[in-house]
Amino acid sequence: MRGRQLTPLIMADRMTRGGSRGDKATGRQARLDMQRLVARFAREDAAAGRMPMTEYLRDRLRLGYELAL
Repeated sequence: MRGRQLTPLIMADRMTRGGSRGDKATGRQARLDMQRLVARFAREDAAAGRMPMTEYLRDRLRLGYELAL
C-alpha cells in the first residue's frame, strides 16, 4: 500500500527534478507530498516498534537482496 502511494510522487518528483523542470507546480507538490508521506510512515513505524527503513534496507542489501535495476 505504501509503495502505491509513494511511487507516483517519487516518479513526478524525479521527472521534474523536484519542480525545477517541466511541470514545475506538479513537481513541487509531488516532492512536498512525498516528504510528508515518508515522514508520516517513519512516525508510524517508530510508534509500532518497527525498525527504521534505513536499517531494513541495509540488512536486505547485506543479505544479498538486490533492487531490480
